[in-house]
Amino acid sequence: MVALDTQVLVWWVNGNLQRLSPKVREHINQAAQADKRQLPLIAAISCWEVAMLGQWR
Repeated sequence: MVALDTQVLVWWVNGNLQRLSPKVREHINQAAQADKRQLPLIAAISCWEVAMLGQWR
């Protein structure tokens, strides 16, 4: 099970994987390989933070 930090979530969703450290990418990939149906966990506060980021763009 993997829980994504807000910034990691933003980079992952936007396809900016090069901004993630190799260790973070490996951890996400290992979790995905363990269970193909398992998606990363996203905290409710991360959704709020992303919504707040959208207001300033």
